[in-house]
Amino acid sequence: MGGASSRATAALPPDPAPVRSVWISPTGDDAAAGTASAPLRTLHQAQQAARKLRSVRPGPVRITLAPGRYELARPLEFDDAADGDTVWSGAAEAGQVRISGGALVGLWEREGVADGVQLWRSPALPDPAVPLWRAALPPGATANQLWVC
Repeated sequence: MGGASSRATAALPPDPAPVRSVWISPTGDDAAAGTASAPLRTLHQAQQAARKLRSVRPGPVRITLAPGRYELARPLEFDDAADGDTVWSGAAEAGQVRISGGALVGLWEREGVADGVQLWRSPALPDPAVPLWRAALPPGATANQLWVC
């Protein structure tokens, strides 16, 4: 009874595409390579780098953010076709990642008094002649935050 034996071999699914990475840090440089040792600086540039990687070879891309504050000068827009397989991963090492649509202006200095109200100004603001950027505070008040809606 020497019949031939055959075993069915199930086809294994192909290995998933390896995840490629883009690294970003608030102290990075948008002209850098986007690697762990040479991270990009902005979320917009990281998004463009991920899209470029996918244009060469489709598949997932992970964007890893180092701890720190990331300020957006404009909205970060996502497109399902272009960004659908991007994985945004916070904090490559211990620390907090903060993404802000606002901008830190810096220290405020007392500019003077007008009509009994203190005037404060930040030297970091671009145009000292623009009154929009002056904050009027009651006497005795100090400025540590200013919100402009």
